[in-house]
Amino acid sequence: MRNNIYVRLIVITVCLVLCGYFGPWWGPAGAMVILAGLMGLTVRQGILYGGIVMGLIYKTIAVWQWSKDASGLLEKTGLMLGGISPFMLIIVTTLIGIVTGVLAGWLGSVLGKVVTTR
Repeated sequence: MRNNIYVRLIVITVCLVLCGYFGPWWGPAGAMVILAGLMGLTVRQGILYGGIVMGLIYKTIAVWQWSKDASGLLEKTGLMLGGISPFMLIIVTTLIGIVTGVLAGWLGSVLGKVVTTR
């Protein structure tokens, strides 16, 4: 499992989706920190995997929620924020997911190195 990128991405994706669906909003970030530390990811791998996976998950959930929205909540939220379209709100949500994933992956990989070296 050390060298297989696809297995790592699938494991990370499944864990983050489950933590996000059944847990609080910060669940995927916490799971990414733990997974990056346990998998022994390098800093670069932690940043890439965390950013890519969490960005895709946040984007998928935002689009899914937008498609189910019968009350026009995204349009109303966009109007309150100065007339931002729902598409721009989805982009902002995706960027928040990417930044959160990058920071969680970085923290997990650094903590994993600190714990294993002592």
